[in-house]
Amino acid sequence: MTNFAVVSTNDDINDNFNIIANKLVSFPLVDIEAVNQSLDISKIIDSIFFKLKFKQETKGTYYLKCAVFLAYYDQTLLYDHKRLLEIVSLEYLSTTKNVRSLLDNSIYNMLKKSSSRDVLFNLFPNDYDGENITVKNFILICVNHLNDVTGKQPINMYQFI
Repeated sequence: MTNFAVVSTNDDINDNFNIIANKLVSFPLVDIEAVNQSLDISKIIDSIFFKLKFKQETKGTYYLKCAVFLAYYDQTLLYDHKRLLEIVSLEYLSTTKNVRSLLDNSIYNMLKKSSSRDVLFNLFPNDYDGENITVKNFILICVNHLNDVTGKQPINMYQFI
C-alpha cells in the first residue's frame, strides 16, 4: 500500500479559508435582539423560581422553566396544556406522564415551604388567590407576569378556568 503525503501551501489554505468565509457570509445572520430578549426572559423566569425557592437542580424545575418559556413565546399553548406537555417531553426525551408527574411534584414541594405562598402573593398580587395552584395555573400566572414585565398585553385569566 502506498502512502501519499498531502502538501499544502499558504495559497491553498488562503483559498480554502476564502471559500469557507464566503459560505458563512451567505447564511442569514442571527437576530441578536431576539437572542437578548430570550436571555432576559430566561433571567426573569430564573428569578421567579429562585424567589419561590424551587430546587434548581431537579428535573421538574427544568421542565417547568421550559414550559413557562415555551408558553410565553407561543401563548396558544396555554389553551392546549396537553400539547405543551408533549413538547416539553420531546425536548427532554421523556414521557408526557413522567413530565406531568415531575411538574406536579415541583409545584407541590414549592407550596410546602411556608414562605412560598407569601412570595406568590407578593409576586403575583392580581393573579394568585391563595389556594393550591395547579401546574396549568402556575404557568399561566408566570406567563401573565412575563407579559406584564415586558409590556405585552396581559392575559384574561378567567378564559382559562
